[in-house]
Amino acid sequence: MKVKRILLTLLFIFAVFTCFKPVNAEEPDKRASATPLALKQVVKGSFTGEGNETAYYKIDITEKTGITIYGYNSGERGLGLELRNSKDKYVSHQSQAILANSNYGWRTNVLEPGIYYIVVSSSYCAIDYDLAYSTEPYPVYTELAKDTKSNVATGANVFKINLASSTAITICGNHDSTQYIDIDVYDYNGKSVTCDKGYRSNVFSFRYRTKILNPGIYYITADSKSNYTLSYTGEIYPEAEQMERGTTLSGTITSMDHSNFYKVVITETQNITFHVTKDTETYLGLTLLTSDSTRVDFLGQFKRTKSLTWSPDKKVSPGTYYLKVDEEETENINYSIYWQISGPSEIKNPQVSKATQKTITLKWTAPANATKYKVFKYNSAKNDYSLYKTTTSTSCKISGLKAGTIYTFKVIPIMVKNGEDIEGTENIFNAATAPNKVKLNAIKKIGSGSISGVAVNYYKVSWKKVKHATGYQVYVKTKGSGWKRISSTTSRKCQIYIVKGFSGQIKVRAYITANSKSSSSSSYGAFSKVKKVKSK
Repeated sequence: MKVKRILLTLLFIFAVFTCFKPVNAEEPDKRASATPLALKQVVKGSFTGEGNETAYYKIDITEKTGITIYGYNSGERGLGLELRNSKDKYVSHQSQAILANSNYGWRTNVLEPGIYYIVVSSSYCAIDYDLAYSTEPYPVYTELAKDTKSNVATGANVFKINLASSTAITICGNHDSTQYIDIDVYDYNGKSVTCDKGYRSNVFSFRYRTKILNPGIYYITADSKSNYTLSYTGEIYPEAEQMERGTTLSGTITSMDHSNFYKVVITETQNITFHVTKDTETYLGLTLLTSDSTRVDFLGQFKRTKSLTWSPDKKVSPGTYYLKVDEEETENINYSIYWQISGPSEIKNPQVSKATQKTITLKWTAPANATKYKVFKYNSAKNDYSLYKTTTSTSCKISGLKAGTIYTFKVIPIMVKNGEDIEGTENIFNAATAPNKVKLNAIKKIGSGSISGVAVNYYKVSWKKVKHATGYQVYVKTKGSGWKRISSTTSRKCQIYIVKGFSGQIKVRAYITANSKSSSSSSYGAFSKVKKVKSK
């Protein structure tokens, strides 16, 4: 009986809900009266401000894509913006509140093909607005061709570019104040292809290099409070001046934040050398980079000299390279620079093979690939080197010199390539002519004694000073023996002994040692007249 009563109650409730409509009927479905909206079609709409108002716009998405809803809100309050599907359900990850009196743009997530509704709303506010949608992430843009400078602009701007092949690009330009300029790059789906924070610069000239991008449509966004120009190029350093081999270029570095770039094109695998002359002894840095900004070699900072040469450690393969010139101090540096194919390395072991009072014969070890040599002699009156001779030999006789004098020479090895002389690394060294002949004083006996039980007499040997001599060598010859050097001294005297009952002969010569970074060589004068001594 109890079960029967429960069943009758359920039947009554079912009859009520199936036979009677609710007292409060549903609002009319606004999807039916939605305004159709075509791709990039701009419509104008308005709200009266009388209560909560909405407007529906029907769009047809034919392929899987995100869309950008954009326009202008001219009202004094915010504008509501939503995206719904054909069942009037939210498909956006969040509703968007559009600020008053502003342009707006909202990129949705990726949508499946189908019918959707853009819903615009306002609450108790009279508003006029523009509305449109596009599959492009930035439907309002300026077309920008490669290597074309944009017009002067300020504020936020979007530039659309079309890459025909895979490449990295350099975005560069200038702006007229120290205000920051913010730059980012987005693909066709609105995804950043640079980094989370893009690129920011507060220097007058800016340059940003992207990673390698696939072919397609991209958007460069730029925002600055100052006027700026902007362009893009495939060149990594578009401001780089091309440096031809052997052609000298001039430049100035003004601060630690300042760098100059030079484009260097190599046509065959070879060693190269950069030659730099500066107006100060301030440190200067050189970095050789590949076309994708990979470092080939780095000099660091030049020593505090006004002239220097630098060669990367390895041979450079054919291709385009960039030389970066910078400094780590704040002083202005004016410089000149050129590059050349590296010639042979410097000569080795430069030395004097023979010296007279008027001539020096130099010799050296040949480096690889050297076919001839330029020999220079330093001219102190001109403070420069004068070419003395070009020779294919590894020796050279220099004449017309003064006795007992140190001279400075420079030898540059040369290789011949395709009929062209390519100079190598110079070697600067000193060499001396022979000093004058020593004049011996009288030999004086100063005592006697014994050495290992053998009776000897001691003698003082002295001589006149020889101008510019570094030192003196004393030689003694006794019966039954040849000449032996028994002393090398910087003094003008020495003590010798001769065994009693024997006669001895004595001679002395002066020498000059010419020291330099790469060598040390001595030139010897003629021996003095031989003095004879009989030890009784």
